[in-house]
Amino acid sequence: YLDKESILGDIAINDPQQQVRIAAVDRVDQQSTLERVLKKVRSKDKKVSKQVKQKLASIASDQERPVRLTQRAKQCCIELEAMISTTDLGNIQTRIKEIESNWQASKREWEAEIGASWDGELARRYIKAYDIVVAKFEEFKKHAEQLRVLEAERYPLRTEKRALCKILEDKLVYFKNSDLPVTDVKGRIKLEIESEGTNWNALSGASGQLS
Repeated sequence: YLDKESILGDIAINDPQQQVRIAAVDRVDQQSTLERVLKKVRSKDKKVSKQVKQKLASIASDQERPVRLTQRAKQCCIELEAMISTTDLGNIQTRIKEIESNWQASKREWEAEIGASWDGELARRYIKAYDIVVAKFEEFKKHAEQLRVLEAERYPLRTEKRALCKILEDKLVYFKNSDLPVTDVKGRIKLEIESEGTNWNALSGASGQLS
């Protein structure tokens, strides 16, 4: 039968017409047959040799693909697991999206090209780490929002305190440069400090209620 690998290999090596030799190579699937053909034609027929090399490269890629995809998926798990203990959460959302994209791409390629079931243990490992990291990020966002709201509430109080400080400084300068007797200046300054101090304490109390 002409479709047998050994006969096709012989045709690819020995047929006098190059087109027939190339056609024979196209129908060869076994790596060992292709390697036998390449050994014979490498220095005799560049076109057939090139065709054989391309098929061998394709076979090598198919053989390597499961290992490559599995390693890529494992790397996704490793990166997620590392994020569980990280304190640098500034760009965690971007990293989660990148890892999820790599995971899904690996899974799609596996299902499309290999046709076997995706590694269940690896999938469970990924989902566990993913859920933990996402929950951690949600808690981070919640805390960040709480701080933002608190800061927004405290900002007017800080502004008022700075205004009080400026008022007191201006009054102190005024009294210092005035023609009032020293004893009067000291008394006025004491009264102003007590007055503004009352306002300051009121603002501090309001600030404490926001803590």
